[in-house]
Amino acid sequence: MFSIQKPLCTKPLFLLFLACFAIIVNCEAQQDQSNKIEALLDKAVTLHQFNGTALVTKKGKVLFEKAYGYQNVAEKIPNTSNTVYQIGSTTKQFTAVVVLKLAEQKKLSLQDKLSHYFPNFKASHTITIQQLLSHTSGIYEIFRSPDFYQLDKSMPVSKEKLMSFYLTRPLDFAPGTQFNYCNSGYHLLGQIIEKVTGKPYERVVRELVLEPLKMNHSGFAFTQLNNAHEATGYSKFAKDNQMPTAAWDSTATYLAGAMYSTAHDLFLWH
Repeated sequence: MFSIQKPLCTKPLFLLFLACFAIIVNCEAQQDQSNKIEALLDKAVTLHQFNGTALVTKKGKVLFEKAYGYQNVAEKIPNTSNTVYQIGSTTKQFTAVVVLKLAEQKKLSLQDKLSHYFPNFKASHTITIQQLLSHTSGIYEIFRSPDFYQLDKSMPVSKEKLMSFYLTRPLDFAPGTQFNYCNSGYHLLGQIIEKVTGKPYERVVRELVLEPLKMNHSGFAFTQLNNAHEATGYSKFAKDNQMPTAAWDSTATYLAGAMYSTAHDLFLWH
C-alpha cells in the first residue's frame, strides 16, 4: 500500500503569487509614468519654460515630486518641495468653496441678489451670487481698466478703490446670458463673505479650509511673509534674461488672487 500526499495551501500560494505579481507590475507602471513626467519636465526646464515645484498624484498617491530651478536666481537659492509661491487665481477655488460652505450653513443663498449686499450698484438687482461664482454676471473686468494697470500693486489698496475700477462701468452683457472670466466678481464675493460672517476674509478661509485640511504653509499677505522658502516672481525667465518683479500686495487682488501656498499644501487641498 502506498499513499500520495497532496500539496498543502496551493491556492493561497497561487493567490499570493498573483498579488505579488500585480504589485510588481503596478510599481513598474508607476515608475514608467514617473520617468515620462520627469523627461517632459526636464525638457521644459531646458527650454526655460518651467521653473518651480512639480507634484503629480494618481488616485490620491504621489506619483512624482521634484523641484526645478531657483526660487531666487540672483542668490542661487534653489526651489524645493517647501518653496512658497503666490498662487494667483487658484485663490478663486478657495473663495468659491467658502461661499458654498456659507450657503450650506444657510448664511447666504446662491440666488441672493447683489443688491442685498451692494444696493448702490445700479445693476445689482439683476445679478446673483451664483452668477458671480460662474463668471456670468456681465460685470466689467477690472483687468481691462487702464487705471488699474497704472496702480502700484505692491502697495496696499482699499476695497473702495478696487470697486471704483469696475462698478461705475456698464455691464458687458445681461447677467446670465454669457460667460466672461471676471476677477471683479470675485472681489465682490470676498466682500460678501465678510459681510455675512462679520470676519476678515482671511480668517474665514483659514477656519473653513486651511485649518481643517492642515494647510499650514498657505495663507495671505505674501509680501509680509518673511519666509526663507519664499519664491521670487519673474516677469521674464529666459536663459540670459531673468527679470524679477515685485510681489503683489494681497489687497490688490483680494479673494480673486491673494493667496500663497506650496505644492504639498495644494495636494492636501486637491
